[in-house]
Formats: sequence, structure tokens, C-alpha cells
Amino acid sequence: MKDNGSISPLLYDLDYTIITGKDLHDRQPTELHNKAYAYWKAFWRNVFKENGMQGDVLRKEDFLREDFITILSHKDEIAGIHLYCQFDLELEASRDHIYFMHNYGPQFTEQLRKNGIRHVMTIEYLTVDPAWRKSKVGVSLGHVFCALGAQVAAYLDVDAAVSACRMDVGANDMLAKCGGVSYGKTDLYNTPVEYMVIPRELNRTHSDPAVASLVNQYWNRRIDLTTRLPKRSHLKIAV
Repeated sequence: MKDNGSISPLLYDLDYTIITGKDLHDRQPTELHNKAYAYWKAFWRNVFKENGMQGDVLRKEDFLREDFITILSHKDEIAGIHLYCQFDLELEASRDHIYFMHNYGPQFTEQLRKNGIRHVMTIEYLTVDPAWRKSKVGVSLGHVFCALGAQVAAYLDVDAAVSACRMDVGANDMLAKCGGVSYGKTDLYNTPVEYMVIPRELNRTHSDPAVASLVNQYWNRRIDLTTRLPKRSHLKIAV
């Protein structure tokens, strides 16, 4: 895909599409939703299997929970998927949600609240096809997705973006380059993770110019098929 370590020209042809996992409506593309779900399900079942998890531990209902399902694709080929969901931590139902209870726990949630963080957007299930990894295309789509996630959080004007980041693939470093700070480490599904938080005031453009350039291009050309992103003339994000 790339030549002599340069950036693959295919990266400039990727579509960045945003759909929602729930509240389906006339604009929701059923075929794309089903295709993304099938890809995501197969990808993460394989991840958990490779990590030595027994049985089918993937919570498939998570996909339907998401406010935003972001997809990078080239024609009919999915290059990657990233999922985001909003929570109000002053709501007891949010704090008791199985996703928060299992992946973060009450100590993490209380630490956020003590720091004045109420409205959060989770960054979840970073999924990049092996054919589109940095070694093949010259730029990490993982870094691109995480920077786009920070962009969505800024667009929504939430107090913070939060994520339980897989350390084995460097997802914690990806969010750190967008202003993320560590809230501790643990193990989930036999995988070391670091809790990363991007507070609104620290949210910034990715520090790698090549990543930042692609993020800007994808964002400006985004295909938003949801009704959930507000209309804004500018973003509250540092450069």
C-alpha cells in the first residue's frame, strides 16, 4: 500500500462515516450498520480469544448502546471502527451501568466527580484492520481514530473523554498525544489497561503533524448520518 516508508495515497481516499448504534431512523444505513457490527463482533471475539479468555465474553449489546459508531472505509472495505457513548455521572443509573461498573468501577467514577467531571464521552473498542496498520500504510489509524475521538468530545463540549486503554497496542499513548492524563492502571480481559482521561481544558490537536493533517481532512469531509452531533461553527480544542 505504501512506497519506501511514505504515507499510502489510499489514506487520502478513506471515508469517515458516523452512524449511531441506537435510535435508528430513516437516515440510518442498515447495510452499513450490519456490516460494521459483523466486523466489530468478529474482530473483538478474536482479540478476546487471543488473550486467553474462555467462552464468548464480548458484550454484543455494547454496539447497540453507542451514541456514535465511527467508521473509516475505502470503498466497500472497512479499515477501522471506533465507538463513543455519553454518560452523565450525576445519574446513579450511569454509575451503575454494567459498562462503567465492569470496566471502570466506583473508585474511578468518584475520582472524576471529585475533579468536577460530570458529562463524559467514553472512547471504546479501538478496531483497526491489520491491512491498514502503520506498517502497511505509513500512519497509525489508531492514533487517527483517537484524535478523531478527542475531536468528537470537543464538538460535544463534554467535561472529558474517558477510556480504558489497551496498553499492549499503545492506546494509552495515543490518547496522551491528544491531552490525555492517566487515572491509574488495571487488567481487563487478561489485558493491561490504563485509564486515560482527556479533560476539556487539556483536549488538544494530536502532536504528530501527519496524524493531525489526516484528522483535519477526515473531519472536514465527515459523513454524519446521526442526529446527535450539534451544529457548531468552531471547536474548543487547543492547537
